[in-house]
Amino acid sequence: MTQPAPTASYAQTYRILTGSLLGAPVLIGLVLLFVGGTDPGEEGSWLTATPDPLFAGVLVVGGAALFALLPVMGYRLQPLEPGTEPEAARRAAQGRFQAASMLRFALAEAPVLVGIALAFVDGTYLLFLLGAVIGLALMVLHVWPSRRVVERSAEPLEARGVDSGLRAEFGYAGHP
Repeated sequence: MTQPAPTASYAQTYRILTGSLLGAPVLIGLVLLFVGGTDPGEEGSWLTATPDPLFAGVLVVGGAALFALLPVMGYRLQPLEPGTEPEAARRAAQGRFQAASMLRFALAEAPVLVGIALAFVDGTYLLFLLGAVIGLALMVLHVWPSRRVVERSAEPLEARGVDSGLRAEFGYAGHP
């Protein structure tokens, strides 16, 4: 008799989710290589055309604003209530962590989406690449479940002394 496959842990599921989200701009970039426009041999090609400095500046300034905004806005998680059963606290912490992570992802993805739009407006793939680099950097810093992201999320959850279980779930409990 065959045994059912074991269910994935929350950490495994979350890592798969965030890995998929991080992979999306890469796949979008591959698609844009083919739908972008002019022949690579032509002058002013989609792949080599110099971006308008104003459009590039919009992406850089927007990325810098998000770099400052994400740490302030993206880690506001409601503390767990004292007296909450450990399993209920763990489930609540996971839900709050994931909701806050999706907010951080949506904000971090903005340069990618703006980069796509500006690339078509200006006729250059390089604007998409700039937006993608900024967006992916923000996603790695604020969405991927690194020790820093898990710690920054666990701190407000545990502000009232209730263990969220996030550190242990992601394998960061007891590590310096």
